[in-house]
This record gives sequence, structure tokens and C-alpha cells, in this order.
Amino acid sequence: MKRIFLVSTFILGVFGAGYWLAYQMRSPLPQPNPVMAARPVFVCPMHSHIAQDHPGNCPICGMALVSTGEIQGAQVNQIQVDSATQQRMGVRLETVRKTPLAQAIHTHATVVSDDSTQFRVTPTMDGVLVKLYATRPGQRFAAGDVLFEFYSEGLFQHQNDYLDFLKRLSQHRKSETQMRTQNQKELENSRSQPVAVSKQTQLDIREREEQLATMLIPIQRDGERLAERLKYAGFTDAMLRTLTKSQHALSVIPVHAQQACVVKDITARPGMMLSPMSEIFSCVNTRHAWLEVVLYPDQASWARAGDAFNARFDDGSEVTGHLDGLNPILDPIARTLHARIPIKLTDNTPLGSYAEVTISTAKHDVLSVPISAVLRTGHGNFVMRAMGKGNFNLVKVMTGIETETRIAIRDGLEMGDQVAVNGQFLLDAAASIADTTQRLSPPDSPRQ
Repeated sequence: MKRIFLVSTFILGVFGAGYWLAYQMRSPLPQPNPVMAARPVFVCPMHSHIAQDHPGNCPICGMALVSTGEIQGAQVNQIQVDSATQQRMGVRLETVRKTPLAQAIHTHATVVSDDSTQFRVTPTMDGVLVKLYATRPGQRFAAGDVLFEFYSEGLFQHQNDYLDFLKRLSQHRKSETQMRTQNQKELENSRSQPVAVSKQTQLDIREREEQLATMLIPIQRDGERLAERLKYAGFTDAMLRTLTKSQHALSVIPVHAQQACVVKDITARPGMMLSPMSEIFSCVNTRHAWLEVVLYPDQASWARAGDAFNARFDDGSEVTGHLDGLNPILDPIARTLHARIPIKLTDNTPLGSYAEVTISTAKHDVLSVPISAVLRTGHGNFVMRAMGKGNFNLVKVMTGIETETRIAIRDGLEMGDQVAVNGQFLLDAAASIADTTQRLSPPDSPRQ
């Protein structure tokens, strides 16, 4: 009886285990946790990499974690934030629109010589450079200072020709004086003669004086020609007076500056043979100079002729005026444009001086947003564009000029778009977390 009981119990146990196993095989697999499909994310406002799926405090700064809403299959850099969360995060929207912006261009400039005042110091005749008074670039010469001394055989001959003219002129004047004295005596003696004889004598005297005047004309012309030749060669009026007084030709001729100037380049040395085409050195007038302003590509598109500018030099002096002389040719190496502004310099502002320049441009209508809407990163500038119904998308933009309150948008947004101008750094952190969560979350297990 006892054996029958044990067998019956064993058979019932086997049937029960089989039934349970068959039931389990017919049941569906467990469904994935719904929290994996839609879960809230809490992020630190200051440290976007601190994120968790429950409220709490940041372990770094201790700030309370802020909920960014539920991430449900979010696209990269796009999140959805309800209105209540937007209010807690301080998100404020503004429409992208065209506004008149004027840029204050800050750049630099250099004082350069006015090319129109530059001249080459050259001899006017063949010769030898004996002494050069210009010893270095930047040396100043006043009007009348000696620039160089040189010997010229041709110029020496010109001086002797001028001395010969003076001798001929002196002889002619002596002859003229003697003849006039003789004519005066004849005129006095003719008064006691008959009338016909007296008239003939007066006629002869008049003819002789006219002949003297005619003979003097070519001599005077020779003198003028020789004097001009000497002046062209470098002689001054004082040197001509000295030559006339001394009656002795100079072997070495000093050449004087016709105007005040500053040495720019020296190309000759004493002892060199010179010709009329030989450049001894170049000189510029520093009273009239150019302020060469450098404009970079983003600045050149705004600068226009007539814009007001202010240039401040290292010594504290300032120059104001209006932009002029814009060069339309781009520098192929520096990729910059140059504008030249005529200025008058003092002795305290030498060529090559550096100046900080501020140009006030005219206003232009451009697409712009508030400066606070732009997120500046090492990878570029971004804005949070509102897509509607609480959706935000991180958009990369190309910015332009900016004022104290607004910044121009050159690419990335269109007229009428809405962007977040406050609290967008929280949206940026949430978008980064949404992207990370989507990439790190395991895929849903397939049902069988």
C-alpha cells in the first residue's frame, strides 16, 4: 500500500513538472522597461556632463540638477522642452530680423611717406662724388643745407665760360663808356658848327649808340644762358655772386637742398663716378605723409570712402578725418586691403610710427540676433533655434559684425526664425545629453 502511494506521488510530480514547462514555453517574453524608451534626464546647469535619471545635486558644485524633460528617440542636437521647464530654465525667444547696424572698426595703421613728395637727388653733369653729407636713412635736411659735393670737369668749364662772359661784358661796358664820352664831346663841339653839320653829327652819334646796344644783346643772352646752366648744375645766386666777385672757378661744387626733406635711401658712396642718371639718395618731405590703414576682409566689406576715423599714436597725439584712398586691390599674401589718408606730421611723429585706428562706418541693414543668443565654442558659433511645440535644434551660424547688443548673422538662419536668447546654455547641455543618451542606450530587445 505504501509502495502504491509513492509511485502515485512520483507520477503526479512528473505530470505537474511537464505542465509547468509547457505553460512557460507558451508565454511571451518580458517587455522592455518603458523607462528605457522614455525617461527624464536631470543635468547640472554648470557641468553638462553630470546627468542622471533622478533629481539630486551636482557632486562638483552642489547645484540642484535641472530636468530637461523626457528624451524619446530625440534627433542629434534636438530636444523637446515643455513650457513649464522653459520657464524654470529662463528660456526667452526672439525673432531673427533685419536691423541697421554700424560697426566700429578697430585696426592699426602706419605712417608712410607721401610718394608725390619723394624725389631723387642726382647730379646734373658727369663727375666724381667727393663728399656725401647724407649718412643714414632718416637724416633731416633743411632748405639750403649742403647735400653733397662733387667734381665735374664739365661744370668747371661752365664756370670758366661764365667768367669769360663777365670779361666780355666788362670790356663792352668800358668801350660803351669811352664812346659815350667821345660822343658827348663831339655833340658839344657841333653846337658851334653850322646847322647842317650839327644835325649830321647828332645823327652819327645816335647810330653809334644803337650799334653799341645791338652788340650788347648777344652778350647778355650768353650771360643768361651760362647763369642758368650753372644754376641747373647746383649753383645758387649766392654762389654766382661769389664767382663773379672772386673771378675764380670752383673745382669742387657743393649742391644745396632746394627744400626740407628726410633721407629715405642712400645708393651712392664717395669716390663713385656719377652721371646725370645716377641716384645718390632719395629724399621725402615729411610734412606731408600718408596714414596707411590696414583693413581685413570682414572689415573691408563695411568700410567706405568718407567714413570718419580717429588715429591715436603712441605719444598720445591724435589725428581725425575721413577715410580716403581705398585700394581696391587685395594683398595676395596678407589678404588685406589698404586705405591711405593724407595727414600733416610734426617732428614728434616720424615715418613708420604706429597708430591705433577706429573707423565709424555707416549703418547697414543686416540679419541679426542679440549677442546673448550666440553660443561661442572652439568648434564655431551656435544658436538654439526654436522649431515649435517645445522643440529646439542646435544650429551652427556664421556671424559678422557686432555691436554692444546685437550681432550680424551671415549664414545659418533665415528671416523670421526664432532663437533662444536666454538659458540657451542649458538647452545646449540638454541637447548634448540627448545625443549621448541616444548613442549609449541599448536597442530594444526584439520580441519572439
